[in-house]
Amino acid sequence: MQAASRLRSFPALCTALLLGVLAFSPSLMAQNSSSIEGVITDATGAAVGGATVTVRNTDTGITRTVKTDAAGRYSVTALGNGSYAISAVAANFSTTSLTGVKLDISQTLKEDIALTVGGASDQVSVEAAALSTETETSSNGQTLDQKSVAELPLANRQFYNLVEVAPGVVPPAQASSMGFRGGMNINGAPETTNLFVVNGTWNIDMGTNQDSFRPSVDTIAEFKVLSGNYSAEYGRLQGGQILITTKQGSNKLHGSIYEFIRNGAIEAKPWSSSVQTVTPAFKQNTFGATLGAPILKDKAFVFVGYEGQRIRQQAVAVNQVPTTWTAAGCLPGTVQAYDPLTGTPLTRGNTGACAGAPGQGYDLTALSEWTGASAQLGRLMESLAYPNPNIATALNPTSGGFLAAATSDYNFSETRKETMDEVNSRVDYKMNDHNSFYESYNYFHDPSFEPSNSLCATRNMPNFGCFTNQTSQLANIGWIHIFPGSNLINDARAGFQRLVQPRVQEDNTTIGSKWPGFSGQLGQTAVANNYGLPSITVSGNYTTTGGQTNLPQDRWDDHFQFIDTLTWSHKSHTFKAGIDTLWTNTTEYEVSNGRGALTFNPATLASTNASSSCPKCGTTGDPIGDILLGFPSATSVTPSAPNIYNNYRSVDLFLLDDWKVRKNLTLNLGLRWEIDPPVVEKNGSMITFSPSSPNQLYPGASNQTVGFSNPNSAITTAKQTGNRSVYHGDYNNVAPRVGFAWQPFNNEKTVIKGAYGVFFTSPEMFNEFLSYSLGYPVRYAKTYAPAPVSASGQITLANPFPNDLPTPGSPYCVAGASTGCTTPNPSIAGCASPCGLIPVITSTEVDPKFATPYVQQWTLGVQRQLTRNTIFEALYFGNKGSKLSYGTAAVLNPNANPDADTLGQNYTQSTSATTGYTTYSAVGAAALQALRVYPQWGAIGIHKTGFNSFYHSLQSRVQTSTKNGTSILVSYTYAKAEDELTSAQNPINQHGDKGLSVFNVKHRLVVSPVVPLPFGKGQPWLNNGLGSAIFGGFQLSGIWQYFGGRPFPITDSTNQSSSAGGGDRPDVIVGQNPNGYDSANASNIHNAKEWFNIHAFAYNPPGTYGTAAPNMLIGPGWDEVDLTFGRTFSVRDWAKVQFKVDAFNIANHPNLMNPSASFAGSPGYNPVKSATTGAYTYSTGFTSLAYPTQAGYCTTNTTTVANDGRAIGCTAPGSFGTITAANNMREIQASIHVSF
Repeated sequence: MQAASRLRSFPALCTALLLGVLAFSPSLMAQNSSSIEGVITDATGAAVGGATVTVRNTDTGITRTVKTDAAGRYSVTALGNGSYAISAVAANFSTTSLTGVKLDISQTLKEDIALTVGGASDQVSVEAAALSTETETSSNGQTLDQKSVAELPLANRQFYNLVEVAPGVVPPAQASSMGFRGGMNINGAPETTNLFVVNGTWNIDMGTNQDSFRPSVDTIAEFKVLSGNYSAEYGRLQGGQILITTKQGSNKLHGSIYEFIRNGAIEAKPWSSSVQTVTPAFKQNTFGATLGAPILKDKAFVFVGYEGQRIRQQAVAVNQVPTTWTAAGCLPGTVQAYDPLTGTPLTRGNTGACAGAPGQGYDLTALSEWTGASAQLGRLMESLAYPNPNIATALNPTSGGFLAAATSDYNFSETRKETMDEVNSRVDYKMNDHNSFYESYNYFHDPSFEPSNSLCATRNMPNFGCFTNQTSQLANIGWIHIFPGSNLINDARAGFQRLVQPRVQEDNTTIGSKWPGFSGQLGQTAVANNYGLPSITVSGNYTTTGGQTNLPQDRWDDHFQFIDTLTWSHKSHTFKAGIDTLWTNTTEYEVSNGRGALTFNPATLASTNASSSCPKCGTTGDPIGDILLGFPSATSVTPSAPNIYNNYRSVDLFLLDDWKVRKNLTLNLGLRWEIDPPVVEKNGSMITFSPSSPNQLYPGASNQTVGFSNPNSAITTAKQTGNRSVYHGDYNNVAPRVGFAWQPFNNEKTVIKGAYGVFFTSPEMFNEFLSYSLGYPVRYAKTYAPAPVSASGQITLANPFPNDLPTPGSPYCVAGASTGCTTPNPSIAGCASPCGLIPVITSTEVDPKFATPYVQQWTLGVQRQLTRNTIFEALYFGNKGSKLSYGTAAVLNPNANPDADTLGQNYTQSTSATTGYTTYSAVGAAALQALRVYPQWGAIGIHKTGFNSFYHSLQSRVQTSTKNGTSILVSYTYAKAEDELTSAQNPINQHGDKGLSVFNVKHRLVVSPVVPLPFGKGQPWLNNGLGSAIFGGFQLSGIWQYFGGRPFPITDSTNQSSSAGGGDRPDVIVGQNPNGYDSANASNIHNAKEWFNIHAFAYNPPGTYGTAAPNMLIGPGWDEVDLTFGRTFSVRDWAKVQFKVDAFNIANHPNLMNPSASFAGSPGYNPVKSATTGAYTYSTGFTSLAYPTQAGYCTTNTTTVANDGRAIGCTAPGSFGTITAANNMREIQASIHVSF
């Protein structure tokens, strides 16, 4: 692909030059903005001015020396995380040293030292506490050190899984598209609002706001989750800031060699609500090595690491496919088939294509259509789209013939192959006491074949997977300059990131050559890497097959970031001022539905012809029969676009003051200004729907009115706006931050903290605005509905798009008219008869005043040091999101909205004279289309800001760390997250759709211990001799997660409201509790067969919105224990060998997924609302209201029932309310790890 070819000539010259300039230089690790400060006193508590304080990194030997001021204060800023020793000395006092000082990422650590009278040569040594309260900062966060990262169980060796042990963090929701690549929700923020920072600069995929590079666990020194109210030097996204520092070299040679192995053969079988026939095979090998070494003692150090991962994972599924007889032209079964051209019923028999079949069928080869161009395409397409069945076709056990609806099964089994390699390197160099540098370079390469993956559609069919190949590179450099003779420090950082990510369909090569010129046959121009079948959706139980509509894709993103921070410590103030700039460019090659999408649904074709002169025409009555003869029920296509080039530039300014007001009170003050210009397309090719603007594509077109003559004239381009974008930037994003840390008892054991701040969120800069760039010059999504066979413009495979957009200035008829517009349309001047079938065109409008979303955060809490090594914290954290963005948040069709003033004239009403109860009849499709403000168009989405979110929580944690290696973190969160973005149904009243967020979790408890067993060297028992040799070195660690279920909505795709805005939510029946007891079924709920009360819902009456609230149902909770058992052996005191076994979900507890919640009201299941009383009653026809009331069961009375209560011969039970899947069951990982 284009980006892949460019990768071979990777122009990393700029990066190489930057790294080369500093090849003999890098760092004090100041890129993490940590600091140590405190007060030097004498034994009486009096301040000691002029004392010399030296801070030394015990691994590298690098030192910093400062003097205390008259008040005895000292401050050493621009430090990196690590182990330190602090020494202080003054005239007439002994030298006092504080050892074992642990400094975390982005931490301001307070260490006061009391001097004793004596000579400078006298030495007093004190050991620092393992944990201490945060007395100098009001921000919220959680640090995980190197030991926790290395010892806690990680199933896929991905560090971001450990973020979830922190308070306020919840794993991604079930339907999350980010879950498999690091998505998480932090303090009520969407998963796309977290920022990943590696060694001081961004590590982010600007398309999804997720990390683009994941450092190997063995190369991570420490990471910290800043979860809220962080200082003004951090911004751009409202969620968590995940700060990562990689390991560096030291004065001692050190490193590691390791391998982690997983094999599905020793893991538990997947949970299934049905009989599990196949256990997927799985193998994963993760291996690597690291090495850290000195270059110049106490001055220069290097660290390198490599990690590889190989995954072979079987994807399995059982799909319904056509029988071999069907593919040959014989429709088996007893369902009546017809000649689609004449409507003549066909006769069942065993002749022609049905000769030799086990039962009688309908021979399509005898029809005249069989030799036509559409049928020839249809037969070839069917043969390529569906494999031959490999499971015997089920036959009638009595007659040996076909069943009523005969299909076959195909056992799909293919292997997912992923081959990942990554390299990490870092160099640190202290040139002199005033200049230090660092540089790091990270390379990540991850090609894979995905037979079934959400990124390239879950077809679960041969030939329809995809190939993806991500290559990420991240390079950053830093320079710290300490101005001589002052407390002024400058920290400059630069980072360069490149992400290349092509994806292409498997059938581009496997089928493309067998289907020559198919894009041309669909009337579209063929484009590179997009050869193969269209997307094929078939009604009934047949599997969706064919190509993916979202591929091919090819991204090439370059990001350059420069940050400069100036720090000045003066008396009781520490000031910071800085600039944070970002330049980002992306080249995107994306073909969205370029091959086209075809639907085969006999019911749609039958309803289209029902009122025509040939009511049985248009379909064979069987979807595969319609494929074989080439009669789709709907088609759609989006013309392809060339490469797009989106650019984004931003400049942020920030100012901070950490003010020590009193000895026991610190104020954290900050201000950040985020200048947020619009995303622009290099060539000015962005478009938007703007009917009030003059037209750029067709300059002769007039401005728009309700009856404009050509839809193209509603398009405005960025060229027309003059600024290469279709919306304005937002330049007034000023974010104040204020917080305090107060020690009410004048000691460090108790700290009360509070803060308030404003945090802006940049959009998903390219995904969120991609569609506008893809639309140029006229890239409309066109959908064609069927017309009666007697009308001109009937869609067939030979002519899938019978009419395109009219030429500029020509009369234009109402789109998608069901009659094919055989009569003039009086609402459009000049609409002549006949006009044929024309496509429904959709588009999206971006609000030209698109604002930057922001969140206000506030918190109040207390920290208490319970013991020398144990900290307790409890806090309230809340936030409110404003101006949040939502793509296609509304549909411009106010005339058809039930809440609009015109409701009464658009619906047929029937009012009971007795009760006054009014019902409405639904508005037909043609009438709905005519009601649109712009009837020549389909749905017009609006991409805008203006939505709100709300989050309140109580968070607590207990953390302990001891000298013998024990560390335990217990975190608990009680929270409620709400928003107006989920399951919205009424664009006129968006605030009325407030409900629980999909990621809301009410209770969440996480316990993560690392506990060496109390035997062996350094432990209290059996610490020498034979006992130590036998029982020493054992360790247990683990993560226990327990949390409540997440909310989910009840959905209904029937659009009872006739709002033309998509599906509605149904009504909740009065007296029924959706989450409670099922009175109609006389059964309890919250089991896999019926998770919620399926009888609590009914269709909302036509012309009204449903009463069901957004996300009103709560799904299953989560209870999982991951446990690691290991033993470490020492080898001659210079190396350690560790053997570990990790058991994920060791109890093999099924953590169920959310149930199916797609409402389907079939007779006998959906209650009927009386027009006279308003009461609901169930329709008759069932012997029981138990299982038979579920969707998909028979609707006729019977006395013969199967064991599960449904009639013999009925279809399988419907899925409404049932759970069919669970998360992973027990998994085992074994490893060996050698460190030296």
